[in-house]
Amino acid sequence: MTARTYEYDDFGLNSLVVQHTCSDGLTMPLRHLHSQYEFLFVKSGKAVVESNATIIKIDSPTLIVHHPFSLHRANAESSPLYERYTINISNELLGRIRDLIPFFYLICSSGTTIIPFDEKTASAVFEQLEQIFNDCKSKKKQRALLEIAILLLTVTEYAAETKIPVPHSAGYIGDVIKYISSHYADDIKIAGLADYFFVSRSKLISDFKKSIGVSIKKYTMFVRISNAQHFLNTGKSITETATLCGFYDNSHFISTFRLLTGKTPKEYCKIRNR
Repeated sequence: MTARTYEYDDFGLNSLVVQHTCSDGLTMPLRHLHSQYEFLFVKSGKAVVESNATIIKIDSPTLIVHHPFSLHRANAESSPLYERYTINISNELLGRIRDLIPFFYLICSSGTTIIPFDEKTASAVFEQLEQIFNDCKSKKKQRALLEIAILLLTVTEYAAETKIPVPHSAGYIGDVIKYISSHYADDIKIAGLADYFFVSRSKLISDFKKSIGVSIKKYTMFVRISNAQHFLNTGKSITETATLCGFYDNSHFISTFRLLTGKTPKEYCKIRNR
């Protein structure tokens, strides 16, 4: 596998990460989530990408947008070569260019955005992506951000012209996700959530599982562990991180962290330090 990665921190949360990766397939057994938008541009290869409860089969150049706190993963066949560009960008940083993109809603609605490209558009898109990476490599941060705006303008205009379906809204479940992402350290009870959003407990459980693909309890754990990774990255101790993320003891935190990441917090920190 070959990978080129560039990232810079503008707001304290890894605001922009640009990566170009080629590999003989990909196996991602565990799903994950993060607080940034992720734009996955697949250039070649056959892959199955999951985003919440949506499953997308890819065998041609395609853009998939994973929204903040969406559960996702990808698995690709070993042949042909799986080549992709990934842009992770914070909502704050994306807000700087939002007004430059007339069809912004096509990529930032609450549903999963899928935009397959024709040959001509794919050629232009991946040429722009290479330019973005080169700008990042030469530390031209503002130029890279402008190039990203132009890239998103290209793909959203194409999506509008070719009448790519607008993603279905997650409805009030999108608000439930935002609530959990803001209150993950609290003792979140399903009954309390149902009362807060004026729905029955059974409806909330059913709607959430249908939209996200996992239970509210498991999703909350994903959010806690995602934030735990951030706290560990900033130098917080395992005990501090467990407390900040709402775990009642270190043992519970460590076992949940291992379950959702495949590593203990200590192992994760060693890998990050290397």
